[in-house]
Amino acid sequence: MVSTHTDKARLFRSLHDAARPLALANAWDVASARVIEAAGADGIFVPGVTDPATVTELATAIPVPLNIMAVPGAPDLAALGRLGVARVSVGAGLAQTAYTATHRAARALYDTGDYHPLADVIPFPELDGMFPGTS
Repeated sequence: MVSTHTDKARLFRSLHDAARPLALANAWDVASARVIEAAGADGIFVPGVTDPATVTELATAIPVPLNIMAVPGAPDLAALGRLGVARVSVGAGLAQTAYTATHRAARALYDTGDYHPLADVIPFPELDGMFPGTS
């Protein structure tokens, strides 16, 4: 029985062997979720599922927490919670959003020579306040 985060980390590390790579499965339907759960998973991650009926089917069919990937077109957080989702991941979505904003601002600066893309930003004092206890 693995009981602490340290024990889980040790177990996870012990599964890594250069001669035999570790494969971590993501479920794609109820059957695969049940197989992964039966193999000892503490939760099931099903990326790409956005249909509420499928989400509900997964959440009611497996006894461990369900994790869904948040993507455009997926139900909002409150709706996913009502459907039985325990965790919502954004994957690279936030980074992609930041890259998109950077690209658009750089493109506008290059195309127009105007600094208006730099006007609507979070001021440094506010940014610093997001990370209390750091300097």
